[in-house]
Amino acid sequence: MKRINSVDALRGFALFGIAVVNMPFLAAHLGQLPAGNALDAAVGFVVSLLFQGKFFLVFAFLFGWGVGVQRASAVRAGRLFAPRFFRRQAGLLLIGAAHAALVFAGDILVAYAISGCLLFLLRDKGPRVLLR
Repeated sequence: MKRINSVDALRGFALFGIAVVNMPFLAAHLGQLPAGNALDAAVGFVVSLLFQGKFFLVFAFLFGWGVGVQRASAVRAGRLFAPRFFRRQAGLLLIGAAHAALVFAGDILVAYAISGCLLFLLRDKGPRVLLR
């Protein structure tokens, strides 16, 4: 399957939004947010309201969609999906752990790697099982 540029652009937009949302945490000294004035509080509220959940949601959706695309591609090519998928999840876990330890403790990549493995285990389950 050919890459879809608009999906890559949307992924980049979501990553940019996540970076903007995380900037106050990245800029804080020793993980403590500086006390601010009323304007800081208002801007923080607007960022939370308009951005925080939305960018994470879009990025999570694209993560799941990408797994589906990878699986469909493996099926079309007649290859096993599991070995490649778990290698990619292991790589994501390692990158996420390094990022969390060295750069930002709020890293989401470890959670995506673990969620991806859970997603794999639930891949053929019906709606009733998934709802439970």
